[in-house]
Amino acid sequence: MTVLPVRRHCHSGQWNERFADTLQLRCVMSNRICQHMLATLFVSIALFLNAAAKTKIVPLQTSVSFSTRVPKNRRTAAIKTTDGSTAYVLSLEPDFDVGHHVVTLELVLRRAADKSDAPNLLDPTGSRHGLQAYDFAASDLAQGAQKSVFGKKRTVRLQELQLVLLITVSNAVVSPVSNGGYQIDALDLQIKVDNSESCQHGAAARDHDRLHVPHPQFHDGLCKPSRCSAVDG
Repeated sequence: MTVLPVRRHCHSGQWNERFADTLQLRCVMSNRICQHMLATLFVSIALFLNAAAKTKIVPLQTSVSFSTRVPKNRRTAAIKTTDGSTAYVLSLEPDFDVGHHVVTLELVLRRAADKSDAPNLLDPTGSRHGLQAYDFAASDLAQGAQKSVFGKKRTVRLQELQLVLLITVSNAVVSPVSNGGYQIDALDLQIKVDNSESCQHGAAARDHDRLHVPHPQFHDGLCKPSRCSAVDG
């Protein structure tokens, strides 16, 4: 006589419990994997932002210019780090009206590795509207740089990048166009770029001056105490 094996049948309740336990275990493991991946991503972003914020540059004095009469303009300038590599690039970028007149020149700061259409780091939020200290509009310069909204000398501080830019309009030439507006014929900017910590040291120098203590280290350069109040970026 052949003895058949006894089959054990799982009741539907037991099967449901096992399925629920398996599903719960998989969900827990999946959640842990997701949490680990998110934590790794956040740490990587934080390290990148921290490294970018602490990039130290070599203090720079440079110039950029635009002219409709000169084919080769010096419209870009490189900002280097202390190890000699290029960290940022400054450039003057034109904005045209429908008649192809240059009505505005924008000073743009980008990282060296950025594409040409990357956002302007002088506008870190990307949501500013209206004329800014790094904008040079023909209509605003029509009465001379000194009488423009931001004046001849403009300072932009970038807290996240720990940079300070002192911009001086050394020459601005505009001319009227047929639509009643103005176009920019020439613009020359003198620019000084420094680490923002220098301004903090400048504040310390001001405190020393109040106590009549000589502090020759801060008598010259970008971050004189009187130059450190400006537009924050």
